[in-house]
Amino acid sequence: MRTRLLAIPLLIIVAGLVGVALLFSLSSLPGDPVDEPDPDLVAERARADDVILPPVEEPDVDIQPPVEERSRVGDPIVTPIVHASVMIEFDGTIIHIDPHQSIDYSSYAKANIILITHNHQDHFDENKIKQLLGPSTRVFGPIGVFEASREIEVEVLSYGEIITIGGLEIEVIPAYNIQRGFHPRGLNNGYLLTIDMNRIFIGGDTECTPELRALEDIDIALLPIDGQFTMSPSEAAECFDSIRPKQAIPYHQNRSDPEEIRRLLSDSREIEVLVLPLP
Repeated sequence: MRTRLLAIPLLIIVAGLVGVALLFSLSSLPGDPVDEPDPDLVAERARADDVILPPVEEPDVDIQPPVEERSRVGDPIVTPIVHASVMIEFDGTIIHIDPHQSIDYSSYAKANIILITHNHQDHFDENKIKQLLGPSTRVFGPIGVFEASREIEVEVLSYGEIITIGGLEIEVIPAYNIQRGFHPRGLNNGYLLTIDMNRIFIGGDTECTPELRALEDIDIALLPIDGQFTMSPSEAAECFDSIRPKQAIPYHQNRSDPEEIRRLLSDSREIEVLVLPLP
């Protein structure tokens, strides 16, 4: 009885050894070679594992639009600053439109050209203009700005006038109210700027006038949407849709919501609406 019990474990052990030997012999048979790891790849992965990536820094919140949110078509860079204040840069030339009374422009590069749309205080502030003046800065505006200026030399531009300065063409487009009485015809300028085949329209304080509707091939258009002194968001959306710029920027917002322009133009795939806080 004891012999039989001892024999059973021995038989199990022997069977196990035979199975191991059989598996070993099968693994040694010729067949597909086992892929060996590439030593260069192993070394490269080891080096990559040793790299410590720096932490991702969250961008600072700034009321100014960051560079990637600026409107860019070709070479010119259009930067809305606040309200109706806009800066345009191209080929080392800096243009400012309607420097606003709330901004300290002393840290900005000096302007080559300053365009003023009209003489209301939220568009024409001589102290702010002086912060941007360089040795050869030229300031342009309608007759009302010329008459209101006390310390700055203003060159008058009238409706329909076109001037060329280097690679910049400036055409004056009438800006005025049709329904509201705050901006009579003849005292307010809009500006159509052509820079290396890029056409940028600065509306100023206006409603959707026939002259505005007649504009064609506009790359960037800035139209006011405050609703009290100029167009309401719905009027401005209809006006954007009429001239069909590649990019629409609602500005001079006051309390109006620029997101409403984006919503109203959501079906217009040809028009990109850039929404920025420009109260």
